[in-house]
Amino acid sequence: MTGKNDVLHRAIRIATDAHEGQNRKYLDVPYIAHPLSVMMRVRAVSDNLNMLAAAILHDVLEDGPDPVEAERQILQQCGADVLELVNELTEHYTRERYPALNRAERKAAERLDWVHKSADAKTIKLADLIDNTEHISEPGNDFFKVYLREKRELLDTLQAGDAQLYQQAGRILDGHLNPGSRPPSR
Repeated sequence: MTGKNDVLHRAIRIATDAHEGQNRKYLDVPYIAHPLSVMMRVRAVSDNLNMLAAAILHDVLEDGPDPVEAERQILQQCGADVLELVNELTEHYTRERYPALNRAERKAAERLDWVHKSADAKTIKLADLIDNTEHISEPGNDFFKVYLREKRELLDTLQAGDAQLYQQAGRILDGHLNPGSRPPSR
């Protein structure tokens, strides 16, 4: 007999292996802390195990060492529904895949893609956006201003995601973009 949470345990194992030796940018913490944090944010609004597993696995295909093997593992150990969500969450417009597009063009193409993605994927993306925004916001980080503008534009395409996470993401982004109106910390 297998437990309902087995898919989560398998997802954590796959993500931990895929991100082994990686640290978060701007932080000196193991990368696995990020997908686990994203999963906990999703857990606050949903108990859908497929969504929780996909949240943990959301960066495996683009940041792991072997995306083909990772896809196989996700399919075998977590199922087709989880793999489908992970594929929705995977950034396809990378510099490596589309070298002729500049960053602004890649981000515009991504925004167009997000319009057609599932509400579950949008909910996970909102959790990811919130977690990344909180951790990229290190003082003196020049990239942060560019990131904020890009994510504010993306936010408009994520309205079908969880309303609570959508509102939280909007408050965080707007607070950073308009520091005089920044809401108090959580």
